[in-house]
Amino acid sequence: MLEEYTTSMYKETYVFFSKLSRKTRLNLSDAGVSTRCLINMFRKHVYEPEVKPILLREDEKIVALGRIDLEEGYLSGIVVGGRFRRRGYGTELVVYLIALAREKGLKKVSLEVKVDNQVAIEFYESLGFISKGQKNEGLFWMEKKLNNPPSKKE
Repeated sequence: MLEEYTTSMYKETYVFFSKLSRKTRLNLSDAGVSTRCLINMFRKHVYEPEVKPILLREDEKIVALGRIDLEEGYLSGIVVGGRFRRRGYGTELVVYLIALAREKGLKKVSLEVKVDNQVAIEFYESLGFISKGQKNEGLFWMEKKLNNPPSKKE
C-alpha cells in the first residue's frame, strides 16, 4: 500500500532505517547520510508542498520509501528494505513517483545513483532512465523523459 509520509510516522521510519543500516548490505553512513539525517530529510518535506515523500507498506510494515520534488522532477531517498528487495516494491514505488510527475505535467524526472551501484543503475535503466554522466564525484546523474509513452513496467 502506497501512502504519503506524515510526521506521525517518524518513529516507525526511524526504526526502518536503523534496521536497514544494521542488517543489510546498505550502509547509510557510506553514503555520508546517517539514519537520523535520512529520516529528517523525509520529515522536513512534510511541510514542503512541492516535495512528496511516499512510503510503501506490506502487512503494516514499511518496505520502501522515496520522494519526489514535483517542481524539479527530482527523485531521491529511494530505499527498499533488504529482505523486501527483488520483489517488485522498488518498481512499484518508482513507477508511482513517475506517475505523480506525469500528473503534475513534468517533462522529465531525474535522480542520482552511486557509480558503483550496478544493480540500481540497471534497475533505473529498466524503467527508461538514461545516464547523463557523473554530476558529482561518485554519482551518476540519470534522467527519464516523460513525453514518451510509459514503459511496459509503468
